Amino acid sequence: MGDATIGNMIDVDDIEVIGLAGSTLVECGTALPIVRRRGDGMFCRLVVGPEPLQWFPGSEFDHLVSTGRISPFEFPVLLPSSALSEQPLVIYVNQVFLEALNTALPADWEGMPCVWTPMPRETVFTSAACLPGEKAKAVLNEMAETILERLDAGIPRNRNRDDNAALLQLTDFGLCAATDKNLRWRLYLRYGAALPADRVSRTFVTFIQREFPDCQWQSYLAEMQSLHAVLLSRNPTPHVLLSPASSETASTQQRESDDEYTRSAEQIRPVTARPGGLNQSAVSVVQIASVPAALSMASESTQSAEEQIVRLTADIQDIKNYLQTHPTDFAKRLGLRSKSSRLRKLLGQLKRESRKRYQLIIAALGIRKLGIRK
Repeated sequence: MGDATIGNMIDVDDIEVIGLAGSTLVECGTALPIVRRRGDGMFCRLVVGPEPLQWFPGSEFDHLVSTGRISPFEFPVLLPSSALSEQPLVIYVNQVFLEALNTALPADWEGMPCVWTPMPRETVFTSAACLPGEKAKAVLNEMAETILERLDAGIPRNRNRDDNAALLQLTDFGLCAATDKNLRWRLYLRYGAALPADRVSRTFVTFIQREFPDCQWQSYLAEMQSLHAVLLSRNPTPHVLLSPASSETASTQQRESDDEYTRSAEQIRPVTARPGGLNQSAVSVVQIASVPAALSMASESTQSAEEQIVRLTADIQDIKNYLQTHPTDFAKRLGLRSKSSRLRKLLGQLKRESRKRYQLIIAALGIRKLGIRK
C-alpha cells in the first residue's frame, strides 16, 4: 500500500473527531483522535501510516468509553485541514492546569483556529481540541514556557520551606506539557532548585537520569545550583507565592541545604564523563559544570545574559582543563580566546545593566578565579 496518508484512506469532509484514544490521566497532554464517519456512524482511532484503518460500528462506542479505552467529547469537532498529510493529535487541558498558569485556552495557533470542546466524563473540567501534531505539541510547549517564566520569578532562597509545594506542582505541570527536549531539561533544573536538598539526588536517579542518561549527577547538580544563583540575582526577594522568612534564618538554612547537597553528591554513583570533560574534583558545587551539548538549556538567542555567562564559563573551564594535557592544540586555544572575548563582552553588558546582578553572578560562578576579569 506504500506510504499511505489519511487523504487516501478516508474522505476528510465526511469525518468528525468525537474523542481521544485512552484516558486523560494527567493535567494536559496529547493523544490520538477518535474519528467518526458521518455517513454510516463507524468510528476508528486515526493513525497516519501504511496500515489500513480499523473501523468499528457505532454500537461499540459506549462500551469502549466505559472500559476507559476512549475518552469522549461533548461535541464533535472538525478534523484539521492538514490531516491530509500530517498526523493530527488531540490536545487536552484541564482547569487545574489553566488556573495554575493563570491563562485561557488559545482561540487560534499560528493562524489555525483552535476549536475547544468539553470532555464530560472527566472528574476535573477538561477541554480538548484537534490540531496538526506539531501544532498541538507547540501549544503545550508554549504553555510550558509560561510555567518556566513563573518558576524563574518564584524560586526562593530556601529550598526547604513547605511553600515550595506550589512551585513543585507548577514544575510538574510544566513537565507534563513540555515535549521539547531542551525545554524539559530547563524545567528539571528548576525542579531541583525548588526541591528540598535531601530530595534532589533521589529525583535525579528516578527521573532525570532515565530521561538524560548521558548526564552526570555532578554536572546536573552544579548547573542547577548555578541557575539558582542566577535566579536569586534577578529576584533577591522571594515571589509573593512564597511565605517570607528572615534573612538570617534563610542564610542558615541555605548553608544547611548546600551541606545536604554535598552529602547527596557522595551517595550518587556518577555516570562516566565525556572525554576531556570538566574535572569535577577541582570545582566547587556552586560553580558551573559542563553538560553534554545535546542537553543545552536553550539556544543562545533565547538565553538571558546570565544564562549565556553560565554556559560560556563552563566551556572555558572545560577548554582550560583540556589544554593542561594537550598544550599544543592551537585550535582549542583559539576557541578559548574567542569564548573568553564573548564572556567579557557579556559581563560588560551585564555590569552596565545591573551592577548587583553582575557582582552576584561572578561571585556565584567564581569567574575571577578562572582568570576572567571585567
